[in-house]
Amino acid sequence: MKIANNGVFEKKYNVIELKIIIGRFLVLDGAFLEVSLSCKNILDQHQKDIDVGAEKDSQYLYGPVLPRSFYLGGKLSF
Repeated sequence: MKIANNGVFEKKYNVIELKIIIGRFLVLDGAFLEVSLSCKNILDQHQKDIDVGAEKDSQYLYGPVLPRSFYLGGKLSF
């Protein structure tokens, strides 16, 4: 989509960031174990036009900062 800003057209980007978490709760001889697996930024969308060099605009960022990431977690309770 292009939007006029002071007579100058700028391209605006649509970015979707999806996250999913799957967990399982287990009972083991009086202890409780919770195991989870998650994935952030499933579609691996990121900014395609990042500036580099001395004239970089540090304020020109949009969308997810991190790439696709997987996490494995566990919690043991007595």
